[in-house]
Amino acid sequence: MRGMVVAVGVFDGVHLGHRKVIEEGLRLASSMDAELEVMSFVYPMEYYVDRHFPGLIYPPTYRLKLLQEIGVFSVRFMDLIEIKGISSEEFMYMLKDFGIKGIVVGRNFRFGRGAEGNTEILRSFCKKEGISLKLVDEVKVDECRVSSTIIRKCLIAGNIERANWLLGSPFKLIGRVVRGRRLGSKLGFPTANLDRGHERLVIPKFGVYLVKTSVHGEEMYGLMNVGVRPTIDDDLDVKYEVFLLNYSGGDLYDEKLEISLLAFLREERKYRNLEELKEAIRKDVAEAQKLISYLI
Repeated sequence: MRGMVVAVGVFDGVHLGHRKVIEEGLRLASSMDAELEVMSFVYPMEYYVDRHFPGLIYPPTYRLKLLQEIGVFSVRFMDLIEIKGISSEEFMYMLKDFGIKGIVVGRNFRFGRGAEGNTEILRSFCKKEGISLKLVDEVKVDECRVSSTIIRKCLIAGNIERANWLLGSPFKLIGRVVRGRRLGSKLGFPTANLDRGHERLVIPKFGVYLVKTSVHGEEMYGLMNVGVRPTIDDDLDVKYEVFLLNYSGGDLYDEKLEISLLAFLREERKYRNLEELKEAIRKDVAEAQKLISYLI
């Protein structure tokens, strides 16, 4: 029976730093003729203790998909709330009981009750138990440390280009198309309304984005509005509406879409009337087409 190397962390976003941990984990597992398993905590501790926590970058189901795409075929999700009371020693013995041959974590990894455990404690334990340990240095991009916290801040600020840079791929809004009020069609710009589900997910800055998605295997660009539609709505429910350029294939109800955010065009605004709103959308379309001409 092959042994196992485990990479431990939250891995929210599966960003460039996470990918380095996975890369080192795959390398260590290969050298030991073992398999790599990722132990992913479903939510970071801030999710439970910080009422201002902005939300996950991606739902756990999409995190699993990203991990599989980079070569991880065994993922063990764990809920931090279930193990937050165990000591650092108990946590290390829990890992050992999985039958592991190696552990891969970031150099700043903390664990156990009150985050009492650190990598020095883990190093001593691994040495005593004959377990290989690989500590992975943080990744920096243009002197900016790559972290899920920083990526969330970029998304909230509308700095989508930096968020995409740190993620290593465009940030995506994922969900199913649901029925709306068809106001976009009445304005001449039919939109698909995206339902992101019930997870607590980070909400990008309200405004209009240039986006890209795939519909029935065909890639296409579009405009997405994230916000509360102040010109036509009084409620504060966040809505995600995408207008696909050059699409004429009918409604997309119940289709699952992965919509990549490429550029932030402008903030959401309240217009005096629908004619002003229509004119603003026309300008957004012209701006989007200009940007697309540089991308293709």
